[in-house]
Amino acid sequence: MRILVTGATGFTGSALLSYLSGIEGLDVTAVVHKKPVAAIHSNIRYIQSSLRSLPEFLAQQASFDIIFHLARISGKRGGNAGRLLAGWKGHIANEKLLRVLNKHHSKTRVVYLSGSLMYGHNPGKISVETDALKPTGFGSYYYYAERPILKALQKNDGNIIMLRAPWILGKGSWFSQLYEKHVFKKNAVPVYGDEHRRMSLVTVEDCARMLWHYAMNAPAPDIYNIYNFGDISYKSFIESLAKAYKQSAKIHYKEEDMYRIMDKTTASSILCEVVLDTNHRTLLSSYQPLCTDIDTYITQLAKQNG
Repeated sequence: MRILVTGATGFTGSALLSYLSGIEGLDVTAVVHKKPVAAIHSNIRYIQSSLRSLPEFLAQQASFDIIFHLARISGKRGGNAGRLLAGWKGHIANEKLLRVLNKHHSKTRVVYLSGSLMYGHNPGKISVETDALKPTGFGSYYYYAERPILKALQKNDGNIIMLRAPWILGKGSWFSQLYEKHVFKKNAVPVYGDEHRRMSLVTVEDCARMLWHYAMNAPAPDIYNIYNFGDISYKSFIESLAKAYKQSAKIHYKEEDMYRIMDKTTASSILCEVVLDTNHRTLLSSYQPLCTDIDTYITQLAKQNG
């Protein structure tokens, strides 16, 4: 089976490659852009390409059975203007990608990873796949890149599935940036906004395995919410952090404080309350998660610091 992974050097992409490298019978190609590869797997082929040049590469290749599409065009520079520009560049790149797939790889299954910020800030409510989208925070800009994928799904055009993940928990990414670094610098656990809000989580290892599980089992075209923990309290998440990192002190950041120490888009993303459920419970329950206890998982993350 021939597999292509875009965004292979990213947080989730790296975990997916590690998982796929352990499955026999796969011929895996990883698309690398500028970011260095975290770990080289001897049974994976690495090629260098940007998302914008990927359609040209695919037009010259034999068909892949599955493409895991995790790549995004970076919008780190230039604030919201840079994010908006990156979103539109992603929109154009994804339109070209779909045209090439329809022409040269019509039977290829595309697995696109999205996020729960697309559902927007919904305090006290549950979000499922058929809900209207109200993108907030970073999702407001990712949405532009996703529109060609959404359009194809709405038209039942192609062998495409979209997975929407909540906060992806693991070593690195937002967890290290927002929480670990704060703990090490200030010897206190940060509490951002209302600690009584609810949240959903998926571990990066389970997210990687769910990508494979849904690629092999989910009907297409369709959208699927994935998670380990669909509804937990932010307060319990903070308590797990305090216990794992052996910190009794906490620093509370009110919404107005957050707008002073970070940009509004970042703050809105962190403060967003979105709790996931799914219209496809049978498929979700057919996956056996690695992580079933959040305290144990966060304690393992803390131990990785030695």
